[in-house]
Amino acid sequence: MRFFEGWVLVRTVAIVVLAALGAAVLAGCVPPRDQERLPPPSAIDLPAVSPEVALAELKASLERAITARHRGIEFPEVETVRLILPEEWAPTMRGCLDSEGFTVTETPDGGIVYPEIPEAQAASLELARYVCALKHPVDPRYSGELTEYQQQYLYEYFVYDLVPCLRSEGQDISTPPGLQRFLETWNTEDAWSPYGEVNAGSDSDWYALNETCPQNPEDPFG
Repeated sequence: MRFFEGWVLVRTVAIVVLAALGAAVLAGCVPPRDQERLPPPSAIDLPAVSPEVALAELKASLERAITARHRGIEFPEVETVRLILPEEWAPTMRGCLDSEGFTVTETPDGGIVYPEIPEAQAASLELARYVCALKHPVDPRYSGELTEYQQQYLYEYFVYDLVPCLRSEGQDISTPPGLQRFLETWNTEDAWSPYGEVNAGSDSDWYALNETCPQNPEDPFG
C-alpha cells in the first residue's frame, strides 16, 4: 500500500487569481505562451497560517477518519516534536513508524509503502500513523489549502512547464483546461493534473519520469 501526505501527488489521482490573464483565459482558453508569468508565491505576501489551528484541524481530521474505521478506539496524548518540510515527510515517517514497531519503505517519488499486516494489527497501525503525524506534522504553509494565487501559479507550471516536459518524454497529454475550469474543479474529483494522464508503465519508469518532469514547481508555497 502506497501512502502520501503533504504536498505530494499520487500516481493515479492528482491531489490537486489575483493576476489578470485576460478575458480569454477566464472564458476557458489556455493563455498564450508569451503571457507574463506570475512571480513565485515567495515573492508576495501570503496569508499567515497558524500552526496551532492547523494542528488542531489535523488532529480532528485524523480522529474522525480513524474512528470511522475503528469505533471505540482511544487516542493517546501526543506532543509535537517539530514542523517538517514536505521533502522530510517520508524519511521522518519511516523513522517514526519504525520506532512504533512498523517497518515501511520509502519510494523515490516521496511516498511510503506499508507492509501487509494482519487485520488484528490494523488499529495499531492507524494509531502509529496518528502519533507520527502529530509528532511531525508538515508545516501548514505547505500542507494547507492553496490560495487562489498559489493555484494559479501551479496552473501556469502545469501548462507551460510540465505538459511540454511530459510530451517530450512521449506522454500523450491532452489540451489543458482553461484557468477558470481549473480553479472551479480544484479539490474535486474533476481536478486536473497532467500526471493524471500519464501512462508510465513500470514503477522504475514512473520514478524516472518524476525525476525528469517534477510533478510540482520548486516554489508552490513561498
